[in-house]
Amino acid sequence: MTGKNFCNSAADAVGLIFRNPIRFLIVGGLGSVFVAVGRAFISLLTGFICYEIILNDENLKNTIVEPIIPSIFCALIGFVVGNYNKYL
Repeated sequence: MTGKNFCNSAADAVGLIFRNPIRFLIVGGLGSVFVAVGRAFISLLTGFICYEIILNDENLKNTIVEPIIPSIFCALIGFVVGNYNKYL
């Protein structure tokens, strides 16, 4: 964007990283925390929705004795889906 070639721009980027190591560590750490919270939210919300569906559907409520077991499996599926990009 400034008209510099690749090598000069790469040297500027490396210099920026070395001048601000604490900022880069904080931003990286916060990013990791937000990703972990997002993955936990996906799995917990999936399990909760499964639990609510089981409790509100008459056929499922009469068929399933313990609704927590399928909800845990749904939460595990949600965890796998939330971690999908991690495995690519």
